[in-house]
Amino acid sequence: MNESAPRSTYSIPDGPLEGDAVHAAVTAAIKADTRLARLLLVYIAAGVRDILTGGDPEAPFDASYVELRPASDGSLILTGRYWTAAGDTRTFDSTEGVEKSPWGAAYEMNEWVPYLDNGNDRVWRPLVITQELFGTVVGYRLDLVRAAAHPVD
Repeated sequence: MNESAPRSTYSIPDGPLEGDAVHAAVTAAIKADTRLARLLLVYIAAGVRDILTGGDPEAPFDASYVELRPASDGSLILTGRYWTAAGDTRTFDSTEGVEKSPWGAAYEMNEWVPYLDNGNDRVWRPLVITQELFGTVVGYRLDLVRAAAHPVD
């Protein structure tokens, strides 16, 4: 007795239609992720300014770079550490005049910052200085002036 295994049958849309749809979806996803990363760079620059000025866009502030750290999943988080134009290192929570939060001044921004990740690093990586310790990447310094001026479209 010769029994054959059961076979599944199903229909698939025409090849070119299927290929075109996948290509269009991938292209749209890459475009959306690129735009999101660009918007987040401006969001970070504006958020740092607002933290340091109490939300007054006309007030002076001294942050030139802000620290982003890679998380275990490849996304980035804002630590609250920043550098002045003179090269001094500070944190939001230790800066005089910054409104203190029980979770830290960077907490709310980290709702969105982790959308920067390895999938859209082609957008943010040109704006950072990589920080290494014994050959391992431990963080990035995001150039806030360049981030603020980054085109969103």
